[in-house]
Amino acid sequence: MSMKQNQFEAEYAELLSHIRAILQNPQHPLAHTLPQSYRRLCQCLALAQQRGYAPSLCEQLQELVQACHHLLYQHQTVAALSMRHMLLEEFPRRVRAHWIALSLAMLMFYGVALALALLVWWSPEWAYSFMPPAELSQMTENYSDAVRRKNGDESDFMMFAYYIWNNVSISFVAFASGLFGAVPTLLMLAFNGMHFGVVGAWLSANPATALNFWSFVITHGALELNGIVLCGQAGLYMGRVLLSPGRRPRREALSAAMQEMMPIIFGAASMVFVAAFFEGFFSASSLPPYFKIAFGSLLWLAVIVFFIFAGRRRA
Repeated sequence: MSMKQNQFEAEYAELLSHIRAILQNPQHPLAHTLPQSYRRLCQCLALAQQRGYAPSLCEQLQELVQACHHLLYQHQTVAALSMRHMLLEEFPRRVRAHWIALSLAMLMFYGVALALALLVWWSPEWAYSFMPPAELSQMTENYSDAVRRKNGDESDFMMFAYYIWNNVSISFVAFASGLFGAVPTLLMLAFNGMHFGVVGAWLSANPATALNFWSFVITHGALELNGIVLCGQAGLYMGRVLLSPGRRPRREALSAAMQEMMPIIFGAASMVFVAAFFEGFFSASSLPPYFKIAFGSLLWLAVIVFFIFAGRRRA
């Protein structure tokens, strides 16, 4: 025997009251339960229509369903627009705004890399002062093949997962070490710059490895290397605030600094994630080296143009 309308209304009265409260105040403490309540409301409407309850009740439920649908999808649209705004507007704007931390991070990474690359290029035996001979020999072996590795989709996916872990771990350390002061971040950037500069010069001096190395690195380096530098920028900013919070309590100053750095952290994390995709599926592929170099050069140019011009106009 079907449920009478008055029993139906009594059973679902609490649900309808709950939904109306959220619709009247989208900041309601229980607003996070709206998706589940929306599904129950849709079931409630279907049941009322199936049982032929009064048109006024069905219209009332239909209006609530439409209002919930509008509120839910409006929030999703706003969230998507906010994410887009943060990546395409706030991210480059805040990178430029904190140019002192950016310059210091670039100096410790690219400056150290360039200085040691010139040293090793001028006198290759210096490489043994920074890296063990076995590691240098392994690097030479890895890049000495005339054709780069291409072992199939499964192998590519495994390498992609490895690059994700490697890139994220380095970037996380570059940022998180700033919470212990600026010095650990500086050392971490300098160490990675040293490794890149020594390896780059060592392999560039060998005709059997130079083309393979640079065709591999350039395709994802614009995103990976700069993503690490930007994480270092955020870490240096956090370290400065930790050491010199100003007139605010240190905890309050760090909270404000985290809010300020959030677009940089999120943007840099996105860069290293995409870089891992290129590294796993494109950089190590059997595509012609000069094609990869051309693609990588365009990507470097796009990254530079993005950080110079993006976010110049405020909404």
